Amino acid sequence: MDLQENSKRMRNVFILGLISLFFACSHEKSDKSEAENAIEAEKKASTAYSIDSDELKQLIQSIPPSIQVADMISSKGYKYNTSFLHDADKVNNYQGSYNQAFFLGVYGADLGYTQMYNQAVDGMVYFNALFKLANELKIEQFFDRKLLQKLTKLDNIDSLLIVSMDNLQQINSHLIEEKNPQLSALIVMGSWLESTYLMAQSYKVKSSPSLKERIAEQSVSLDIIEEILSKYEGDTELVSYKNQLQPIFKAFGQVQVVENELSETAEHVWNENGTMTIKPSVESVTIVSDDAINDIVKQLIEVRSKIIQ
Repeated sequence: MDLQENSKRMRNVFILGLISLFFACSHEKSDKSEAENAIEAEKKASTAYSIDSDELKQLIQSIPPSIQVADMISSKGYKYNTSFLHDADKVNNYQGSYNQAFFLGVYGADLGYTQMYNQAVDGMVYFNALFKLANELKIEQFFDRKLLQKLTKLDNIDSLLIVSMDNLQQINSHLIEEKNPQLSALIVMGSWLESTYLMAQSYKVKSSPSLKERIAEQSVSLDIIEEILSKYEGDTELVSYKNQLQPIFKAFGQVQVVENELSETAEHVWNENGTMTIKPSVESVTIVSDDAINDIVKQLIEVRSKIIQ
């Protein structure tokens, strides 16, 4: 057996080993050594395409967290619909760090959706799926039970946003520092696709001018995701994900974003509850036709159904 075939065989064994580690003997030296070797190999590969860590953090942090998107849906009077959510029982199907990172983002968006509708039972189901993938990716410390308990006790969107954004920033910083920035990009991509899909499904049930505008505004986040992915053109797996999003990129290309200057600098205002509101210096206005938004909704649903299975 040549070295290339042996390496491929060892990687396949590692992937299967990760699944069993969660349920069985996580301390066996042979499995642990194999996992560590594979992760180190991915870290070395990632350095060939990585961008400046501060630039990547800024790009990721400029994308609204999925729980904010979920709030857009619930605040518009749309009913909670479990059929929109990805099946949490499929969590064991996803092998390999890239798949696991992507679907961690997906389940994170679904968890945010359950939280905004105060669905505690469903929330626990999706948190468990999230924790399973986090454990595989060795970032389970950011998804402990205390976090879920804290989230369920928060009764306003501002507090939820603060906790969610802080948690996501910690994960991104950790992955970037550990030389696995692609995983951070995939988490964001999975979260964006699932949360925007939830808006698309809601709009399909009942169209409204406000939700139409919220969906169109996602073109800004999609541009950022495309910019991030463009930094890793040498990573064939990331390119594959990007290629699958092409119909969505094309559909959102029909959205026109116009920026109106409001003031010279952004204004920071402290609220009575201790939170801070940032009033931007520039207002972005999206212009999109009904035909265009219908095409966007169609592409979001179709592409999501192909990628997320």
